[in-house]
Amino acid sequence: MDMNGHLLQAAFRKFMVKMVFNNLMVFLGSIVNGIVISRFLGTGAMAAFQITLPLVFVVMMFSQIISMGVQNNCAKSIGAGRLEEAREYYSLAVIFALPFSLMLAAFTWCQAEFLAELLGAKGAAAALSADAADYLRGISPGLPLLIFLPMQISVLFLEGRAKCALRAIFVQTAVNIIGVFANVLYFGGGMMGMGNKTVTKNLNKSV
Repeated sequence: MDMNGHLLQAAFRKFMVKMVFNNLMVFLGSIVNGIVISRFLGTGAMAAFQITLPLVFVVMMFSQIISMGVQNNCAKSIGAGRLEEAREYYSLAVIFALPFSLMLAAFTWCQAEFLAELLGAKGAAAALSADAADYLRGISPGLPLLIFLPMQISVLFLEGRAKCALRAIFVQTAVNIIGVFANVLYFGGGMMGMGNKTVTKNLNKSV
């Protein structure tokens, strides 16, 4: 096998490690959030939290699309020695993602009640609307981070800083666990506080 084949295999293995650990930590964070919410905030709050998950997963889907696009195009350009072209791909992704993510965050904050109803908090489940809206407002500042940070993790791998990227993924989970327990045990932040702790978790991915 030639040198390019070895490089591609190594890049693929690194990418797979990142994807596996990142997705495991994301789902582990959601599991911890669900356990803490049901144990300390009640079954109603737990049901409201579950209602909001489709929105979070849709945002994560967009973030993975952007991340994979940036990684694939930048990797091709770097492999061909076209560093300036790789920078242009990254800049284009930022120019697209920044206004989109900010508008999404603003819309989620301002239309939290509407989104809660759209996600199912209406009719027989109307009692869940307030908690679901509070959680949506809590996570809204972190939605741009959900979009940007997977892309940044991919860039770290391209720069040969895989250990830094994996360390950041582990840190996010630890911060999430500490944050959600602090919210319910010390700060009494309710569902909005739970959302804010998710923001803190995502922010620490950039460490």
